[in-house]
Amino acid sequence: MPRSSAAAAALLLLLGAAPAAAAPTPPATSEGESACLRTTVRIPLLGGEGDSPIVPVAVQGQQAAMFFSPGFVPVLFRNNGPVSFKRGDDAELRTQDGLTIATWMTNSPALSIGSLPPVEQDGYLLDEPDVRAVAGRPLVGMLGREVLAEDVVIDLDIPGRSVTISLLRRPRCAADEAPGGGPVLPMEKDILKVPVRINGRPVDAVLEPDLPVSVIPRNLAARLGITETMLDADPSVRTKYATRVRGHRHKVESLEIAGAAFHDIPFDVEDRVDDVMLGLNVFSRGEAVFDLERGRFSFRRTRADPAPPGSLHFDETKVSHVEVAQGR
Repeated sequence: MPRSSAAAAALLLLLGAAPAAAAPTPPATSEGESACLRTTVRIPLLGGEGDSPIVPVAVQGQQAAMFFSPGFVPVLFRNNGPVSFKRGDDAELRTQDGLTIATWMTNSPALSIGSLPPVEQDGYLLDEPDVRAVAGRPLVGMLGREVLAEDVVIDLDIPGRSVTISLLRRPRCAADEAPGGGPVLPMEKDILKVPVRINGRPVDAVLEPDLPVSVIPRNLAARLGITETMLDADPSVRTKYATRVRGHRHKVESLEIAGAAFHDIPFDVEDRVDDVMLGLNVFSRGEAVFDLERGRFSFRRTRADPAPPGSLHFDETKVSHVEVAQGR
């Protein structure tokens, strides 16, 4: 696993390292130190408020952009214009609907994120190229948790248009025990899943900031107070994972997560998915902090309403008569 020794910030980019994050909100400085943090780097989010999180990158010396979501694990690359990647061995990736898509192993010998030094990064090359760009930068894939080293803070502030990544001191100091000033939820480490309440009923939900609209499996709908009669009256929706999955867009009466309460939040109630998933229409309303080492999550609501839906997601999203496409 390659490791850059250029600066402490480069330790954040370790190929294949087990990711970890701390719960306290990182300091407001773009780079600096504190009693608990060795290095902190704030990276601006590109695109509009209704787009999925996108960060500036350089690939082999070329300016580009990539989506970033702690809900993803691997690093996924796509060819786009002047930026291309070599095909390696065949590989497969599992999507949210339980099916698999064919990919190839690939490698970027020099990938840098924001102001961080370049490092070598393995990943998967997807078959379908991208043609989109943001701020004049071609979109070339998705950065998952594998791009991060151990012992980091991930603070995703979509309303504030930034993601802050901080490297912790060891051993962790007492300030780590009072994260974010709000309730802290236990979070599974392998798949980022936390307890929430939908329509007053408890259920576990996967954290997927790139997913344009949150999702409820159809076989869980009745338990969450959503009847078939309600769904029959809701608009139809088709979501593209490995294949197109049918569903209905339903506004739940209430969603409670980490002390924050929301009302009339759209969820796509879909067939062939296993987990409730919280998407961008939740994360665009506040600041989320992921502690991947200890398995903790906090969320602070900072805006009452979500931004208008954008068009830039990892897979292109169409919301004309409610048709969306979303990959993993």
